[in-house]
Amino acid sequence: MESLANTPQPTLSHELRALFNQRNILTAKSKAKVLNALDKQIEENKTKRQIYLRNKVVEEIFTSEVSYLHQLELIMKYFKEPLDSSDLLSPMARRILFGNIESIYRVNGELVNQLRIEGNDIGAAFMHLAPFFKLYSMYIYEYKNILTLLEEQSINNPKLSAWIKNQESRPEVANRLSALLIVPVQRLPRYRLLLSRLLSLTPIAHPHHCSLVEAVREVERATAHIDSLVVEQETQARLVTLQQCLVNLKPSIVAPDKKLLKEGLLKKMSGNGQKAQKCYLILLSDSLLLCKLTSRDRSREGPPVKPGSLRCRCVLPIGKCRVQTVLGQGLISLSCHTKSYTLYSELKDDILRWTEQIQSAASQYQDNMKTLRKKRSSSCHSLLLNRKRKCSKENAPTKEIDSPAKRAKCCQPNGEERKDEVNEMKEKSGKIKFL
Repeated sequence: MESLANTPQPTLSHELRALFNQRNILTAKSKAKVLNALDKQIEENKTKRQIYLRNKVVEEIFTSEVSYLHQLELIMKYFKEPLDSSDLLSPMARRILFGNIESIYRVNGELVNQLRIEGNDIGAAFMHLAPFFKLYSMYIYEYKNILTLLEEQSINNPKLSAWIKNQESRPEVANRLSALLIVPVQRLPRYRLLLSRLLSLTPIAHPHHCSLVEAVREVERATAHIDSLVVEQETQARLVTLQQCLVNLKPSIVAPDKKLLKEGLLKKMSGNGQKAQKCYLILLSDSLLLCKLTSRDRSREGPPVKPGSLRCRCVLPIGKCRVQTVLGQGLISLSCHTKSYTLYSELKDDILRWTEQIQSAASQYQDNMKTLRKKRSSSCHSLLLNRKRKCSKENAPTKEIDSPAKRAKCCQPNGEERKDEVNEMKEKSGKIKFL
Protein backbone atom coordinates (compact mmCIF):
# COMPACT_ATOMS: atom_id res chain seq x y z
CA MET A 1 0.00 0.00 0.00
CA GLU A 2 1.26 3.44 -0.89
CA SER A 3 2.68 5.50 1.92
CA LEU A 4 0.49 8.31 3.22
CA ALA A 5 3.41 10.72 3.42
CA ASN A 6 3.65 11.88 -0.20
CA THR A 7 6.00 14.59 -1.39
CA PRO A 8 4.45 16.73 -4.19
CA GLN A 9 6.21 16.16 -7.51
CA PRO A 10 6.39 18.86 -10.25
CA THR A 11 3.84 18.13 -12.98
CA LEU A 12 3.92 19.04 -16.69
CA SER A 13 1.58 21.97 -15.98
CA HIS A 14 4.00 23.34 -13.37
CA GLU A 15 6.95 23.02 -15.75
CA LEU A 16 5.10 24.74 -18.64
CA ARG A 17 4.05 27.58 -16.38
CA ALA A 18 7.62 28.12 -15.21
CA LEU A 19 8.81 28.06 -18.86
CA PHE A 20 6.29 30.69 -20.01
CA ASN A 21 7.23 32.91 -17.05
CA GLN A 22 10.95 32.71 -17.86
CA ARG A 23 10.75 33.23 -21.64
CA ASN A 24 8.88 35.91 -23.56
CA ILE A 25 7.54 33.68 -26.36
CA LEU A 26 3.89 34.83 -26.32
CA THR A 27 2.03 38.10 -26.39
CA ALA A 28 0.76 39.39 -23.06
CA LYS A 29 -2.85 38.47 -23.85
CA SER A 30 -1.99 34.96 -25.05
CA LYS A 31 0.35 34.46 -22.14
CA ALA A 32 -2.40 35.38 -19.65
CA LYS A 33 -4.82 32.89 -21.25
CA VAL A 34 -2.26 30.10 -21.23
CA LEU A 35 -1.26 30.78 -17.62
CA ASN A 36 -4.90 30.84 -16.47
CA ALA A 37 -5.52 27.53 -18.20
CA LEU A 38 -2.42 26.03 -16.63
CA ASP A 39 -3.45 27.30 -13.17
CA LYS A 40 -6.85 25.68 -13.59
CA GLN A 41 -5.21 22.42 -14.64
CA ILE A 42 -2.85 22.54 -11.67
CA GLU A 43 -5.78 23.06 -9.28
CA GLU A 44 -7.71 20.18 -10.85
CA ASN A 45 -4.67 17.92 -10.52
CA LYS A 46 -4.30 18.94 -6.87
CA THR A 47 -7.97 18.15 -6.17
CA LYS A 48 -7.71 14.78 -7.92
CA ARG A 49 -4.57 13.98 -5.96
CA GLN A 50 -6.29 14.88 -2.67
CA ILE A 51 -9.32 12.73 -3.54
CA TYR A 52 -7.02 9.85 -4.44
CA LEU A 53 -5.11 10.09 -1.14
CA ARG A 54 -8.36 10.41 0.82
CA ASN A 55 -9.75 7.25 -0.77
CA LYS A 56 -6.53 5.42 0.10
CA VAL A 57 -6.90 6.42 3.77
CA VAL A 58 -10.54 5.31 3.81
CA GLU A 59 -9.47 2.00 2.30
CA GLU A 60 -6.70 1.56 4.86
CA ILE A 61 -9.06 2.27 7.77
CA PHE A 62 -11.46 -0.42 6.59
CA THR A 63 -8.86 -3.07 5.66
CA SER A 64 -6.81 -2.53 8.84
CA GLU A 65 -9.97 -2.84 10.95
CA VAL A 66 -10.88 -6.14 9.31
CA SER A 67 -7.31 -7.38 9.86
CA TYR A 68 -7.41 -6.25 13.50
CA LEU A 69 -10.69 -8.08 14.08
CA HIS A 70 -9.12 -11.23 12.59
CA GLN A 71 -6.23 -10.98 15.07
CA LEU A 72 -8.68 -10.76 17.97
CA GLU A 73 -10.44 -13.85 16.60
CA LEU A 74 -7.12 -15.72 16.60
CA ILE A 75 -6.59 -14.92 20.28
CA MET A 76 -10.06 -16.13 21.21
CA LYS A 77 -10.30 -19.20 18.94
CA TYR A 78 -6.82 -20.68 19.32
CA PHE A 79 -5.81 -19.53 22.81
CA LYS A 80 -8.60 -18.30 25.09
CA GLU A 81 -11.35 -20.82 24.29
CA PRO A 82 -9.08 -23.93 24.44
CA LEU A 83 -7.56 -22.74 27.73
CA ASP A 84 -11.04 -22.10 29.19
CA SER A 85 -11.86 -25.78 28.68
CA SER A 86 -8.54 -27.11 30.03
CA ASP A 87 -6.70 -27.16 33.35
CA LEU A 88 -3.42 -25.76 32.01
CA LEU A 89 -4.13 -22.41 33.62
CA SER A 90 -6.11 -21.41 36.71
CA PRO A 91 -9.33 -19.39 36.24
CA MET A 92 -7.75 -16.33 37.88
CA ALA A 93 -4.70 -16.52 35.60
CA ARG A 94 -6.95 -16.86 32.55
CA ARG A 95 -8.86 -13.72 33.53
CA ILE A 96 -5.60 -11.80 33.88
CA LEU A 97 -4.08 -13.15 30.66
CA PHE A 98 -6.97 -12.28 28.36
CA GLY A 99 -8.66 -9.48 30.28
CA ASN A 100 -11.81 -8.15 28.61
CA ILE A 101 -10.74 -9.19 25.11
CA GLU A 102 -14.25 -10.50 24.37
CA SER A 103 -15.82 -7.08 25.06
CA ILE A 104 -13.26 -5.40 22.83
CA TYR A 105 -13.97 -7.96 20.09
CA ARG A 106 -17.72 -7.22 20.21
CA VAL A 107 -17.17 -3.45 20.05
CA ASN A 108 -14.84 -3.71 17.07
CA GLY A 109 -17.10 -6.23 15.34
CA GLU A 110 -19.87 -3.62 15.55
CA LEU A 111 -17.45 -0.98 14.25
CA VAL A 112 -16.78 -3.07 11.13
CA ASN A 113 -20.55 -3.36 10.60
CA GLN A 114 -20.97 0.40 10.95
CA LEU A 115 -18.14 1.02 8.48
CA ARG A 116 -19.95 -1.19 5.96
CA ILE A 117 -23.26 0.60 6.59
CA GLU A 118 -21.91 4.17 6.47
CA GLY A 119 -19.62 3.59 3.49
CA ASN A 120 -17.25 6.53 3.03
CA ASP A 121 -18.69 8.43 6.01
CA ILE A 122 -15.98 7.12 8.34
CA GLY A 123 -16.67 9.79 10.95
CA ALA A 124 -20.28 8.70 11.43
CA ALA A 125 -19.23 5.07 11.99
CA PHE A 126 -16.67 6.08 14.63
CA MET A 127 -19.08 8.46 16.36
CA HIS A 128 -21.40 5.52 17.06
CA LEU A 129 -18.68 3.40 18.70
CA ALA A 130 -16.09 5.87 20.06
CA PRO A 131 -17.76 6.18 23.51
CA PHE A 132 -17.24 2.42 23.98
CA PHE A 133 -13.49 2.72 23.35
CA LYS A 134 -13.07 3.39 27.07
CA LEU A 135 -13.38 -0.38 27.47
CA TYR A 136 -9.79 -0.46 26.26
CA SER A 137 -8.75 1.19 29.53
CA MET A 138 -9.33 -2.05 31.46
CA TYR A 139 -7.14 -4.04 29.07
CA ILE A 140 -4.35 -1.47 28.81
CA TYR A 141 -4.43 -0.94 32.59
CA GLU A 142 -3.67 -4.65 33.10
CA TYR A 143 -1.31 -5.08 30.15
CA LYS A 144 1.85 -5.10 32.28
CA ASN A 145 0.34 -7.82 34.46
CA ILE A 146 -0.50 -9.78 31.29
CA LEU A 147 3.13 -9.70 30.16
CA THR A 148 4.39 -10.59 33.64
CA LEU A 149 2.01 -13.54 33.88
CA LEU A 150 2.94 -14.80 30.41
CA GLU A 151 6.64 -14.63 31.26
CA GLU A 152 6.21 -16.38 34.62
CA GLN A 153 4.09 -19.15 33.13
CA SER A 154 6.61 -19.78 30.34
CA ILE A 155 9.23 -20.47 33.05
CA ASN A 156 7.19 -22.20 35.75
CA ASN A 157 4.66 -24.06 33.61
CA PRO A 158 6.51 -26.09 30.92
CA LYS A 159 3.36 -27.89 29.83
CA LEU A 160 1.54 -24.63 29.14
CA SER A 161 4.62 -23.17 27.44
CA ALA A 162 4.82 -26.15 25.06
CA TRP A 163 1.10 -25.90 24.30
CA ILE A 164 1.37 -22.16 23.49
CA LYS A 165 4.32 -22.77 21.16
CA ASN A 166 2.36 -25.48 19.37
CA GLN A 167 -0.60 -23.13 18.88
CA GLU A 168 1.68 -20.35 17.66
CA SER A 169 3.18 -22.64 14.99
CA ARG A 170 -0.20 -23.52 13.47
CA PRO A 171 -0.60 -22.23 9.87
CA GLU A 172 -3.84 -20.44 10.83
CA VAL A 173 -2.02 -18.49 13.55
CA ALA A 174 1.63 -18.10 12.46
CA ASN A 175 2.20 -15.52 15.16
CA ARG A 176 3.39 -15.29 18.74
CA LEU A 177 0.80 -14.89 21.46
CA SER A 178 2.70 -11.94 22.94
CA ALA A 179 2.59 -10.19 19.54
CA LEU A 180 -1.17 -10.71 19.33
CA LEU A 181 -1.82 -9.52 22.89
CA ILE A 182 -0.15 -6.14 22.28
CA VAL A 183 -2.36 -5.33 19.28
CA PRO A 184 -5.28 -3.86 21.34
CA VAL A 185 -2.80 -1.56 23.11
CA GLN A 186 -1.69 -0.11 19.77
CA ARG A 187 -5.14 0.25 18.23
CA LEU A 188 -6.45 3.54 19.65
CA PRO A 189 -3.30 5.54 18.73
CA ARG A 190 -3.67 4.06 15.23
CA TYR A 191 -7.28 5.30 15.04
CA ARG A 192 -6.20 8.79 16.04
CA LEU A 193 -3.44 8.83 13.42
CA LEU A 194 -5.65 7.60 10.56
CA LEU A 195 -8.63 9.82 11.40
CA SER A 196 -6.43 12.92 11.74
CA ARG A 197 -4.85 12.14 8.36
CA LEU A 198 -8.29 11.68 6.80
CA LEU A 199 -9.49 14.97 8.30
CA SER A 200 -6.50 16.83 6.84
CA LEU A 201 -7.49 15.53 3.37
CA THR A 202 -11.17 16.45 3.78
CA PRO A 203 -12.20 20.01 2.73
CA ILE A 204 -14.43 21.99 5.08
CA ALA A 205 -17.18 22.00 2.46
CA HIS A 206 -17.13 18.18 2.28
CA PRO A 207 -20.38 16.61 3.62
CA HIS A 208 -18.40 14.29 5.93
CA HIS A 209 -16.17 17.00 7.44
CA CYS A 210 -18.32 17.69 10.55
CA SER A 211 -18.70 14.01 11.44
CA LEU A 212 -14.93 13.52 11.06
CA VAL A 213 -14.17 16.44 13.39
CA GLU A 214 -16.47 14.96 16.03
CA ALA A 215 -15.02 11.46 15.55
CA VAL A 216 -11.46 12.73 16.04
CA ARG A 217 -12.59 14.56 19.18
CA GLU A 218 -14.25 11.44 20.61
CA VAL A 219 -11.22 9.23 19.91
CA GLU A 220 -8.88 11.80 21.47
CA ARG A 221 -11.13 11.97 24.53
CA ALA A 222 -11.07 8.19 24.95
CA THR A 223 -7.29 8.10 24.42
CA ALA A 224 -6.75 10.86 27.00
CA HIS A 225 -8.89 8.96 29.51
CA ILE A 226 -6.84 5.79 29.02
CA ASP A 227 -3.53 7.67 29.17
CA SER A 228 -4.53 9.27 32.48
CA LEU A 229 -5.36 5.85 33.95
CA VAL A 230 -2.03 4.41 32.82
CA VAL A 231 -0.11 7.36 34.31
CA GLU A 232 -2.05 7.01 37.56
CA GLN A 233 -1.25 3.30 37.70
CA GLU A 234 2.46 3.91 37.13
CA THR A 235 2.48 6.67 39.76
CA GLN A 236 0.81 4.46 42.35
CA ALA A 237 3.20 1.61 41.57
CA ARG A 238 6.14 3.98 42.06
CA LEU A 239 4.66 5.16 45.36
CA VAL A 240 4.56 1.54 46.59
CA THR A 241 8.20 1.12 45.53
CA LEU A 242 9.19 4.26 47.46
CA GLN A 243 7.40 2.92 50.53
CA GLN A 244 9.59 -0.20 50.32
CA CYS A 245 12.68 1.99 49.95
CA LEU A 246 12.06 3.77 53.26
CA VAL A 247 13.92 2.32 56.24
CA ASN A 248 11.51 0.40 58.52
CA LEU A 249 8.76 1.40 56.04
CA LYS A 250 8.37 4.71 57.89
CA PRO A 251 6.58 7.00 57.41
CA SER A 252 3.58 5.42 55.72
CA ILE A 253 3.02 7.12 52.36
CA VAL A 254 0.70 4.65 50.60
CA ALA A 255 -2.91 5.77 51.07
CA PRO A 256 -5.89 6.38 48.78
CA ASP A 257 -5.73 10.14 49.37
CA LYS A 258 -1.98 10.46 48.73
CA LYS A 259 -0.52 11.10 45.28
CA LEU A 260 3.10 11.20 44.20
CA LEU A 261 3.74 14.51 42.45
CA LYS A 262 7.52 14.64 42.11
CA GLU A 263 10.73 13.07 43.37
CA GLY A 264 14.37 13.83 42.87
CA LEU A 265 17.82 14.47 44.27
CA LEU A 266 18.93 17.92 45.44
CA LYS A 267 21.71 19.14 47.70
CA LYS A 268 20.99 20.65 51.11
CA MET A 269 23.30 23.38 52.39
CA SER A 270 24.14 23.28 56.09
CA GLY A 271 24.28 26.41 58.20
CA ASN A 272 27.56 25.55 59.96
CA GLY A 273 29.70 25.73 56.84
CA GLN A 274 30.00 22.00 56.38
CA LYS A 275 29.87 20.30 53.01
CA ALA A 276 26.47 20.17 51.34
CA GLN A 277 24.66 16.86 51.69
CA LYS A 278 22.58 14.97 49.17
CA CYS A 279 18.89 15.12 49.97
CA TYR A 280 16.25 13.05 48.22
CA LEU A 281 12.91 14.87 48.07
CA ILE A 282 9.55 13.11 47.75
CA LEU A 283 6.69 15.50 47.08
CA LEU A 284 3.23 14.12 47.89
CA SER A 285 -0.16 15.77 47.62
CA ASP A 286 -0.20 16.48 51.39
CA SER A 287 3.45 16.50 52.48
CA LEU A 288 7.09 16.84 51.47
CA LEU A 289 9.60 14.22 52.64
CA LEU A 290 13.28 15.06 53.04
CA CYS A 291 15.26 11.83 52.90
CA LYS A 292 18.87 10.73 53.10
CA LEU A 293 20.34 8.06 50.85
CA THR A 294 21.64 5.10 52.83
CA SER A 295 24.82 3.22 52.00
CA ARG A 296 22.77 0.69 50.01
CA ASP A 297 22.01 3.15 47.22
CA ARG A 298 24.67 5.85 47.29
CA SER A 299 26.69 4.41 44.43
CA ARG A 300 23.66 3.81 42.21
CA GLU A 301 22.44 6.36 39.68
CA GLY A 302 18.77 6.99 39.08
CA PRO A 303 15.73 6.82 41.37
CA PRO A 304 16.01 4.55 44.45
CA VAL A 305 14.53 1.08 44.07
CA LYS A 306 16.26 -1.04 46.74
CA PRO A 307 14.46 -1.72 50.05
CA GLY A 308 15.90 0.37 52.87
CA SER A 309 17.76 2.73 50.51
CA LEU A 310 16.10 5.89 51.91
CA ARG A 311 15.96 7.20 55.46
CA CYS A 312 13.33 9.88 56.00
CA ARG A 313 14.67 12.78 58.11
CA CYS A 314 11.53 14.91 58.32
CA VAL A 315 8.02 15.26 56.92
CA LEU A 316 6.86 18.78 56.12
CA PRO A 317 3.11 19.46 55.85
CA ILE A 318 2.70 20.84 52.34
CA GLY A 319 0.04 23.33 53.40
CA LYS A 320 2.59 25.11 55.62
CA CYS A 321 5.49 25.08 53.13
CA ARG A 322 6.78 28.28 51.57
CA VAL A 323 9.36 28.22 48.80
CA GLN A 324 11.31 30.96 47.03
CA THR A 325 13.86 30.87 44.24
CA VAL A 326 17.15 32.72 44.58
CA LEU A 327 17.54 33.96 41.03
CA GLY A 328 20.76 33.35 39.17
CA GLN A 329 22.16 30.99 41.81
CA GLY A 330 20.15 27.80 41.31
CA LEU A 331 18.98 27.92 44.96
CA ILE A 332 15.60 27.59 46.62
CA SER A 333 14.72 28.62 50.14
CA LEU A 334 12.22 26.21 51.70
CA SER A 335 10.54 27.17 54.98
CA CYS A 336 7.92 25.47 57.13
CA HIS A 337 6.95 26.92 60.52
CA THR A 338 10.26 27.85 62.19
CA LYS A 339 12.39 25.51 60.09
CA SER A 340 14.12 26.60 56.89
CA TYR A 341 16.27 24.76 54.35
CA THR A 342 18.42 25.91 51.48
CA LEU A 343 18.47 23.51 48.56
CA TYR A 344 20.28 23.76 45.28
CA SER A 345 20.99 21.93 42.07
CA GLU A 346 23.51 22.38 39.32
CA LEU A 347 20.60 22.45 36.87
CA LYS A 348 18.71 25.75 37.19
CA ASP A 349 15.72 24.39 35.28
CA ASP A 350 15.41 21.64 37.86
CA ILE A 351 15.23 24.21 40.66
CA LEU A 352 12.52 26.15 38.79
CA ARG A 353 10.47 22.98 38.27
CA TRP A 354 10.73 22.09 41.97
CA THR A 355 9.66 25.59 42.98
CA GLU A 356 6.64 25.56 40.69
CA GLN A 357 5.61 22.06 41.76
CA ILE A 358 5.84 22.78 45.51
CA GLN A 359 3.92 26.05 45.14
CA SER A 360 1.24 24.33 43.06
CA ALA A 361 0.93 21.47 45.56
CA ALA A 362 0.62 23.88 48.52
CA SER A 363 -2.02 25.94 46.73
CA GLN A 364 -4.01 22.85 45.73
CA TYR A 365 -3.87 21.46 49.26
CA GLN A 366 -5.17 24.73 50.76
CA ASP A 367 -8.03 24.84 48.22
CA ASN A 368 -8.96 21.26 49.11
CA MET A 369 -9.02 22.10 52.82
CA LYS A 370 -11.33 25.09 52.19
CA THR A 371 -13.71 22.86 50.24
CA LEU A 372 -13.63 20.28 53.04
CA ARG A 373 -14.51 22.91 55.66
CA LYS A 374 -17.47 24.10 53.57
CA LYS A 375 -18.75 20.54 53.24
CA ARG A 376 -18.42 19.96 57.01
CA SER A 377 -20.21 23.24 57.75
CA SER A 378 -23.05 22.31 55.38
CA SER A 379 -23.28 18.85 56.95
CA CYS A 380 -23.53 20.28 60.47
CA HIS A 381 -26.24 22.72 59.32
CA SER A 382 -28.25 19.85 57.80
CA LEU A 383 -27.90 17.91 61.05
CA LEU A 384 -29.36 20.85 63.02
CA LEU A 385 -32.35 21.11 60.70
CA ASN A 386 -33.03 17.38 60.95
CA ARG A 387 -32.89 17.50 64.75
CA LYS A 388 -35.32 20.43 64.85
CA ARG A 389 -37.75 18.64 62.50
CA LYS A 390 -37.55 15.49 64.64
CA CYS A 391 -38.30 17.48 67.78
CA SER A 392 -41.29 19.12 66.10
CA LYS A 393 -42.71 15.77 65.02
CA GLU A 394 -42.47 14.41 68.55
CA ASN A 395 -44.16 17.57 69.89
CA ALA A 396 -41.25 18.07 72.18
CA PRO A 397 -40.60 21.59 73.51
CA THR A 398 -38.00 23.35 71.46
CA LYS A 399 -36.05 26.51 72.08
CA GLU A 400 -35.15 29.14 69.54
CA ILE A 401 -31.47 28.91 68.64
CA ASP A 402 -29.98 32.33 68.14
CA SER A 403 -26.27 32.30 68.83
CA PRO A 404 -23.50 30.05 67.43
CA ALA A 405 -22.74 28.92 70.99
CA LYS A 406 -26.31 27.69 71.49
CA ARG A 407 -26.32 26.11 68.05
CA ALA A 408 -23.16 24.16 68.86
CA LYS A 409 -24.65 23.11 72.20
CA CYS A 410 -27.84 21.93 70.50
CA CYS A 411 -26.04 19.49 68.23
CA GLN A 412 -24.10 17.72 70.98
CA PRO A 413 -22.56 15.21 71.02
CA ASN A 414 -22.14 15.15 67.23
CA GLY A 415 -20.98 18.76 67.15
CA GLU A 416 -18.14 17.96 69.55
CA GLU A 417 -17.17 14.90 67.54
CA ARG A 418 -16.91 16.97 64.36
CA LYS A 419 -14.91 19.64 66.17
CA ASP A 420 -12.50 16.95 67.39
CA GLU A 421 -12.14 15.64 63.83
CA VAL A 422 -11.30 19.11 62.50
CA ASN A 423 -8.81 19.73 65.30
CA GLU A 424 -7.20 16.34 64.72
CA MET A 425 -6.89 17.09 61.00
CA LYS A 426 -5.32 20.48 61.72
CA GLU A 427 -2.89 18.86 64.13
CA LYS A 428 -1.91 16.23 61.55
CA SER A 429 -1.47 18.70 58.70
CA GLY A 430 0.27 21.40 60.67
CA LYS A 431 3.17 19.67 62.40
CA ILE A 432 6.63 18.79 61.17
CA LYS A 433 7.56 15.19 61.90
CA PHE A 434 11.20 14.33 62.49
CA LEU A 435 12.22 10.70 62.11
